[in-house]
Amino acid sequence: MFRTCLLTLILGGCQSAAGSAASGYGPGVPPSDGREAEFVVESQIPGPVQLYAVYGALRVRLGTLTAWHPTRFPVPIELIGKGSGVRLLARAVGDRREVRTEPFAVQTGDRVLWTLLQPIESSVATLRIEFGGLL
Repeated sequence: MFRTCLLTLILGGCQSAAGSAASGYGPGVPPSDGREAEFVVESQIPGPVQLYAVYGALRVRLGTLTAWHPTRFPVPIELIGKGSGVRLLARAVGDRREVRTEPFAVQTGDRVLWTLLQPIESSVATLRIEFGGLL
């Protein structure tokens, strides 16, 4: 009986984590309620692309993109309200080339939209921010 209860708890936890991942944010991170900031990135580059958020010496891996599917990533709390030093960095898997956005600021409620173009070097000018601001 103890094994059955333990297995039920483990499987229940896995289902909970899978539900969070399906929302696009991963386990332990709640879906947006309109107050958090988010990055929405679409890649037109064939193959997987790794995405990072950079602020000074801090480099946070956000995840991996696939071609033609806009993907939402929550902005790490450490980057919200830090001024205009935040950048996004993208690198195609298996490629040494990378592209960074110009520095920008992220506030609570903002959506930062970025489209990665082919070739990857032309993606720097496609960043757009929808300001959410505080209510």
